[in-house]
Parts: sequence; structure tokens; C-alpha cells
Amino acid sequence: MKLDPGDMTLYMSIIHIPWSVKIIYGLISDNVPIFGTRRKSYLVLMGILQFAALITIFFMNETSALLVAICLTLAALSEAFVNVVADAIMCIQSRKDPEHGSQDLIAFSWMATAVGGLLGCLISGIMTQYFHPKYSFLLYSFMGLIVSVNAMFLT
Repeated sequence: MKLDPGDMTLYMSIIHIPWSVKIIYGLISDNVPIFGTRRKSYLVLMGILQFAALITIFFMNETSALLVAICLTLAALSEAFVNVVADAIMCIQSRKDPEHGSQDLIAFSWMATAVGGLLGCLISGIMTQYFHPKYSFLLYSFMGLIVSVNAMFLT
């Protein structure tokens, strides 16, 4: 699969669209409950969506640029939606301790994000060096399942 730079720019623009409409996800999760919950069900569904989108890329034999772009757009949608819902949960939890809650929780959240980003870069670099790049999608797809399973334990 060889793309010219114009096509690659178009696909990258499409893939990043879900991050630019995050306000809509907040409105949806706040006002449209699924299975009686406003946040838990969205985390579970979006984790499953991320898993399905990325595992699809892993199992593709012949890669179609359009199909990969669609799968990556769905994965970006699920990541952006989870980000919004997680921030909403963090705001609710930080209000329980008005004096230190928000500072401590936000600091922990940013620290976890930074450590996860560093580990992700390190692991994906090693995987790309020694394995076919599609194995990175396999590994990353399971992160969606981890989000779904952990969300099931939310109260």
C-alpha cells in the first residue's frame, strides 16, 4: 500500500476529526443514559469499539488505506469519548474533597498519562523493530478491553 502525500494528509485529517468534537461526547454522556448509567456504559461500549477497530487492522490480509483509515477513525472516536467520560468522572470525584481533591487527582491523572505515553512509545518502538507493525495494533487493541473490564467495576 503506497499513498501519495495528499492522500495521507486527507486520511490523517479524517482520523483526527473525532478529537475536535469532544463537546458532543460530553453532552451525549451527560444527557443520554444507556442501560441506566451515564458514564459506565459508554466506557464499556467505547472500549469494545476500540478493541474491534484495532483488531480488525491486525487481521487484515490485504491492507486497504480507506479501511485502515475508517478503523483508526473509530479507534480515535472511542479514545476521545473515553477521555471525555474519564475527565467527567475525575471532576465528580475531585468535588468529594474540595480542599485537595482536584489537585491530587489531576496530578495523578497527568502522571499516569505521561508514564503510559512513555511506556507506549518504548513498547511500540521495540515491537516495530522486531515484529510486523500489525502486532502493535494487536497489543493496542487489548487496551480497549482493559478499559471495558475496568469500567464494569465502576459504581
